[in-house]
Amino acid sequence: MNATFKNLLMTEAVAQKALFSKEKGKGKEYEIKNAKLSAFGDYTDRSNDIVIKATVHSKSQAKDRRPEYTKSDWEKLHKKVTQKIDDDGLYDDGYKLFYSKSMQQAYIAHLKFNDRNNTLNLSVITVLPKGKNNPQGGNSSSTTDLELMESVTYNDDMVALMENIDNIQINEME
Repeated sequence: MNATFKNLLMTEAVAQKALFSKEKGKGKEYEIKNAKLSAFGDYTDRSNDIVIKATVHSKSQAKDRRPEYTKSDWEKLHKKVTQKIDDDGLYDDGYKLFYSKSMQQAYIAHLKFNDRNNTLNLSVITVLPKGKNNPQGGNSSSTTDLELMESVTYNDDMVALMENIDNIQINEME
């Protein structure tokens, strides 16, 4: 396929996407109005100095993708995220996808540590659909780390058995 034909196809795909969005009534105005109605919002965990900020885009997606979620549901997810960060020391700058298996919910956030006031700032970029935990589009898995919460279930007998096996590390999660 030559470059001109490929560009033509890409231009057509972009035009179709814009048309689809316009037909569905979605666009910046829709996103802003929808975000104002969303239960998804900012959250601050003072115990470990983590601040979560929700973008307009992520608030709108949360409203569309999980309309049944209340503010307390989203705060529960934010608490799981901050606990995971604190437990595993995930204070490095970059993109991370946080997924709660029990809630079947994920979001992608950009993490940035602020040395000046010793806080970790998370900017939630996108909220994934229920049950999805893989990034799409511009956020490939090579640039977004997946952080699973409640991903391991085990009992005391299993822990005792595994402690006797070399080269296996057990990370406890709630």
